[in-house]
Amino acid sequence: MAAALDDMAAGSPPKAFPFCDIRSDADWWADCAHPAELECYFSSALKRLGNRALGVKARKRLFVALWQSFPLADRQAFLSRVDADGRFCKGGA
Repeated sequence: MAAALDDMAAGSPPKAFPFCDIRSDADWWADCAHPAELECYFSSALKRLGNRALGVKARKRLFVALWQSFPLADRQAFLSRVDADGRFCKGGA
């Protein structure tokens, strides 16, 4: 099983070299990556950004990209679970 997972993996994202287009490199890697890899790297990146300088702005950009990836029905369902004070009412995914 480990061998099969390894065969499906895209490996680590490429190292960014000076004067390279890091966003294009990231897009290329994401096209090759397994969904589990994408989820793991995304989750780790959010944790790593934390409250670092520009971390909040970067997390907001990621949130917008994530939000825009959802169909309208999912966005509306999510918003229906946020109360007037901005608290999220937990429930099923």
